[in-house]
Amino acid sequence: MKKLTWWGTLLFLLGLLTGLMLAMMPGVANNPRGILAAHLEAIMSGMFLIIVGLMADRIRLSTRASSICAGLLLYGAFANWITATIAGILGASQATPIAGAGHHASPAAEHVIRIVLVSVAFAMIAAVGMLLVGLRRSE
Repeated sequence: MKKLTWWGTLLFLLGLLTGLMLAMMPGVANNPRGILAAHLEAIMSGMFLIIVGLMADRIRLSTRASSICAGLLLYGAFANWITATIAGILGASQATPIAGAGHHASPAAEHVIRIVLVSVAFAMIAAVGMLLVGLRRSE
């Protein structure tokens, strides 16, 4: 779990670079709001991973559960960032109707993005549930 601070810092950097990409190359994206959403998602998820890494000593989970939780957190954070970035570049909107309003990608791209984002939601819900159990055990 302590390694999450490194991964979170990396994701935070990737979020900064995503924002820079949007500022320097706005034409690369069919949907600039989607890229902005990816930028913000990476910044927030990076900070979340850093926070979890910093409080790792307070989380009481078995070695296996801790590994699963960390894996779910890493998958959720990085898959969310890369999928949101791809959605912004392609202009996908079905899974992100607010950030993607008025934009459309191919049906296949829309479908894949929706599947990944739903899996991200389930992964993050499971991981945060595990964190709550591990924190509760430390009290």
